Amino acid sequence: MSQKILIIDDDPVSQNMQIYALARAGYTVIAASTGEDGIQKAIEESPDLIILDILMPGMDGMDVASFLKTNPETTRIPIIFLSSMIKKSGEKTKDENEATSYLAKPYIKDELLNEVKKYFL
Repeated sequence: MSQKILIIDDDPVSQNMQIYALARAGYTVIAASTGEDGIQKAIEESPDLIILDILMPGMDGMDVASFLKTNPETTRIPIIFLSSMIKKSGEKTKDENEATSYLAKPYIKDELLNEVKKYFL
C-alpha cells in the first residue's frame, strides 16, 4: 500500500506538476483546488501527508493549516508548505504533533521528492 499525499493548490499547472512527480515516484495522490475542498478531502481521505500552497483565494494555506492542526481527525497529518511566498526552502518545525516543512516555488522536482521522503522513513 503506497502512502497517500493530498495536494492543496489553486494553480492547476503547479498542481499537475506535483501530481505527476509524486505519482511517478509511487505515491497515491489526491488533489484539491481550494482550502475548503482540501480540508474536506483531508477529513475524508486521511492522507499520510499534505502539500499545501499558501497563497490561495478564499481560505489561504495558513488558515487551512491552522484548521487541520486543531481538528482531532487531521492534527497528526504532517504538512509541507510549497509556496512562492517562501524565500528559502528548509524545515521550520517538526515534532510528533506538528510536522511542517517549507519549500519555495519554483522548486526542483528532486527537492520536493526528497522532502516528501523524510516523512516516510
